[in-house]
Amino acid sequence: MRGDGEEEIAFSVSDLSSSLSSSSLSSSSSSTTTTTQRNVSVIKGEESFKKKLDETKGKQLVVVNFGASWCKHCHKLSPSVFDEAEKYPNSEFIFTDVDLLPETAKFMRWTPTVGIYKFGRKVDEIEQCKIRQLKDRVWLWSDLKETRFESRG
Repeated sequence: MRGDGEEEIAFSVSDLSSSLSSSSLSSSSSSTTTTTQRNVSVIKGEESFKKKLDETKGKQLVVVNFGASWCKHCHKLSPSVFDEAEKYPNSEFIFTDVDLLPETAKFMRWTPTVGIYKFGRKVDEIEQCKIRQLKDRVWLWSDLKETRFESRG
Protein backbone atom coordinates (compact mmCIF):
# COMPACT_ATOMS: atom_id res chain seq x y z
CA MET A 1 0.00 0.00 0.00
CA ARG A 2 1.31 3.45 -0.90
CA GLY A 3 1.03 6.34 1.51
CA ASP A 4 -1.56 8.17 -0.64
CA GLY A 5 -4.11 5.36 -0.26
CA GLU A 6 -3.51 3.84 -3.69
CA GLU A 7 -2.40 0.25 -4.04
CA GLU A 8 1.21 -0.25 -5.15
CA ILE A 9 1.20 -1.71 -8.66
CA ALA A 10 3.33 -4.81 -9.31
CA PHE A 11 5.34 -4.76 -12.52
CA SER A 12 4.55 -8.03 -14.26
CA VAL A 13 2.70 -7.07 -17.44
CA SER A 14 0.00 -9.65 -16.71
CA ASP A 15 -0.19 -8.66 -13.05
CA LEU A 16 -0.12 -4.99 -14.03
CA SER A 17 -2.93 -5.55 -16.52
CA SER A 18 -5.06 -7.36 -13.97
CA SER A 19 -4.30 -4.86 -11.21
CA LEU A 20 -5.26 -2.02 -13.52
CA SER A 21 -8.38 -3.78 -14.79
CA SER A 22 -9.66 -3.95 -11.25
CA SER A 23 -9.45 -0.15 -11.16
CA SER A 24 -11.61 0.71 -14.21
CA LEU A 25 -9.39 -0.39 -17.03
CA SER A 26 -10.61 -0.45 -20.59
CA SER A 27 -9.02 -3.00 -22.89
CA SER A 28 -8.57 -2.11 -26.52
CA SER A 29 -7.16 -5.51 -27.53
CA SER A 30 -5.67 -8.60 -26.01
CA SER A 31 -2.13 -7.35 -26.60
CA THR A 32 -2.50 -3.70 -25.61
CA THR A 33 -4.19 -2.39 -22.51
CA THR A 34 -4.89 1.26 -21.80
CA THR A 35 -5.74 2.57 -18.36
CA THR A 36 -8.31 5.22 -17.57
CA GLN A 37 -5.24 7.43 -17.29
CA ARG A 38 -5.23 8.00 -21.06
CA ASN A 39 -1.50 8.37 -21.38
CA VAL A 40 -0.53 5.00 -19.82
CA SER A 41 -0.47 1.71 -21.77
CA VAL A 42 0.60 -1.85 -21.16
CA ILE A 43 2.06 -3.52 -24.26
CA LYS A 44 2.45 -7.28 -24.74
CA GLY A 45 4.35 -8.33 -27.85
CA GLU A 46 6.65 -7.02 -30.58
CA GLU A 47 3.93 -6.19 -33.10
CA SER A 48 1.89 -4.24 -30.54
CA PHE A 49 5.00 -2.39 -29.37
CA LYS A 50 5.93 -1.30 -32.90
CA LYS A 51 2.34 -0.28 -33.60
CA LYS A 52 2.19 1.77 -30.39
CA LEU A 53 5.45 3.56 -31.22
CA ASP A 54 4.05 4.41 -34.67
CA GLU A 55 0.85 5.74 -33.08
CA THR A 56 2.83 7.94 -30.70
CA LYS A 57 5.24 9.48 -33.25
CA GLY A 58 3.36 12.77 -33.02
CA LYS A 59 3.72 12.87 -29.24
CA GLN A 60 6.38 15.11 -27.89
CA LEU A 61 7.50 12.60 -25.24
CA VAL A 62 7.07 8.83 -24.96
CA VAL A 63 8.50 7.00 -21.93
CA VAL A 64 8.82 3.22 -22.17
CA ASN A 65 9.41 1.21 -19.00
CA PHE A 66 11.10 -2.05 -20.04
CA GLY A 67 10.81 -4.25 -16.97
CA ALA A 68 10.35 -7.89 -16.03
CA SER A 69 8.03 -9.83 -13.76
CA TRP A 70 11.01 -11.26 -11.86
CA CYS A 71 12.70 -7.86 -11.28
CA LYS A 72 12.18 -6.45 -7.78
CA HIS A 73 13.52 -3.03 -8.86
CA CYS A 74 10.85 -2.88 -11.59
CA HIS A 75 8.17 -3.33 -8.93
CA LYS A 76 9.57 -0.33 -7.03
CA LEU A 77 9.70 1.89 -10.13
CA SER A 78 6.15 1.27 -11.41
CA PRO A 79 4.27 3.66 -9.06
CA SER A 80 6.67 6.46 -9.99
CA VAL A 81 5.92 5.95 -13.68
CA PHE A 82 2.23 6.48 -12.92
CA ASP A 83 3.08 9.59 -10.89
CA GLU A 84 5.04 11.03 -13.81
CA ALA A 85 2.20 10.19 -16.20
CA GLU A 86 -0.11 12.33 -14.07
CA LYS A 87 2.38 15.23 -14.10
CA TYR A 88 2.84 15.07 -17.89
CA PRO A 89 -0.60 14.39 -19.41
CA ASN A 90 0.54 15.32 -22.94
CA SER A 91 3.17 12.58 -22.89
CA GLU A 92 2.74 8.82 -23.34
CA PHE A 93 3.91 6.21 -20.82
CA ILE A 94 4.24 2.56 -21.80
CA PHE A 95 4.86 -0.50 -19.64
CA THR A 96 6.26 -3.63 -21.25
CA ASP A 97 8.06 -6.81 -20.21
CA VAL A 98 11.44 -7.60 -21.79
CA ASP A 99 10.51 -11.29 -21.86
CA LEU A 100 7.60 -10.44 -24.18
CA LEU A 101 9.78 -8.34 -26.53
CA PRO A 102 12.72 -10.62 -27.41
CA GLU A 103 13.70 -8.68 -30.55
CA THR A 104 13.40 -5.17 -29.09
CA ALA A 105 15.03 -6.10 -25.78
CA LYS A 106 17.82 -8.32 -27.07
CA PHE A 107 20.51 -5.69 -26.39
CA MET A 108 19.17 -4.61 -22.99
CA ARG A 109 21.41 -5.76 -20.19
CA TRP A 110 19.53 -4.45 -17.17
CA THR A 111 16.02 -4.05 -15.84
CA PRO A 112 14.39 -1.73 -15.39
CA THR A 113 15.52 0.10 -18.48
CA VAL A 114 13.57 3.20 -19.43
CA GLY A 115 13.61 4.35 -23.04
CA ILE A 116 12.73 7.94 -23.87
CA TYR A 117 11.42 8.81 -27.33
CA LYS A 118 10.83 12.26 -28.81
CA PHE A 119 8.75 12.57 -31.97
CA GLY A 120 9.34 8.93 -32.92
CA ARG A 121 13.07 8.79 -32.14
CA LYS A 122 14.75 7.13 -29.19
CA VAL A 123 16.77 9.91 -27.57
CA ASP A 124 17.73 8.46 -24.21
CA GLU A 125 17.96 5.19 -22.32
CA ILE A 126 18.37 4.75 -18.58
CA GLU A 127 19.70 1.34 -17.54
CA GLN A 128 18.96 0.18 -14.00
CA CYS A 129 16.65 3.17 -13.72
CA LYS A 130 16.11 4.64 -10.28
CA ILE A 131 13.14 6.81 -9.29
CA ARG A 132 15.19 10.04 -9.18
CA GLN A 133 16.67 9.35 -12.64
CA LEU A 134 13.20 8.75 -14.07
CA LYS A 135 11.85 12.01 -12.66
CA ASP A 136 14.89 14.03 -13.77
CA ARG A 137 15.00 12.67 -17.32
CA VAL A 138 11.25 12.98 -17.91
CA TRP A 139 11.44 16.58 -16.72
CA LEU A 140 14.49 17.27 -18.90
CA TRP A 141 13.14 15.71 -22.10
CA SER A 142 9.61 17.06 -21.69
CA ASP A 143 10.94 20.60 -21.92
CA LEU A 144 12.88 20.16 -25.17
CA LYS A 145 10.99 21.25 -28.28
CA GLU A 146 10.70 19.58 -31.69
CA THR A 147 12.92 22.14 -33.43
CA ARG A 148 16.00 20.62 -31.78
CA PHE A 149 15.30 17.34 -33.58
CA GLU A 150 14.39 18.71 -37.03
CA SER A 151 17.98 19.38 -38.11
CA ARG A 152 18.99 15.76 -37.61
CA GLY A 153 18.27 13.39 -40.47
